Amino acid sequence: MRKFQSFGPFEVPRDGKLIADKDAIGRFWKSIDAKHPGLSGAKGCYVFGVRPTGTKRILPWYVGQTNNQDFTHECFKDHKTTHYNKAMHKKKKGTPYLYLVASMKPKGGFSMQNLPKTIEKLEEHLISPSYSARR
Repeated sequence: MRKFQSFGPFEVPRDGKLIADKDAIGRFWKSIDAKHPGLSGAKGCYVFGVRPTGTKRILPWYVGQTNNQDFTHECFKDHKTTHYNKAMHKKKKGTPYLYLVASMKPKGGFSMQNLPKTIEKLEEHLISPSYSARR
C-alpha cells in the first residue's frame, strides 16, 4: 500500500496582496528542501490555504495533484497562481500557506513515481473537507 506524508504549512511568499514572483518562489522551494531534502521534487497532492488575520486556522482554498510533474513545477503554474490570488483578494488580510502531501517510497524517502489513480483518489479525499471548510 502506498503511504503519504503531510508537510507544512509553509508560508507562501507574496508581494503585497499577490503571490510573489518566480525568484521568490524559487527561494521558497530551496528553503523547503533545506528542511526536507528532496520534497520539492516529490509527487502527491498539495493544499493552498489562507490564514485570515487574527485567526490560527488556515482555510483550505485549492487542492491540486502532481503526476507528470513534481511539486516545484506544478504548484505555482500561472493558472494556479491566479486561483491563489483570487483567494487572497477574497480574504483581503490573510497569509497564504501551502501544505504538501508527498508520496513516500516503501523503504523511506520521497517518491517521484507517477501514480495517477492513487494520487487522484487522495486529491478527491482532500477536496471534500476543504470545500466544506470554506463555506
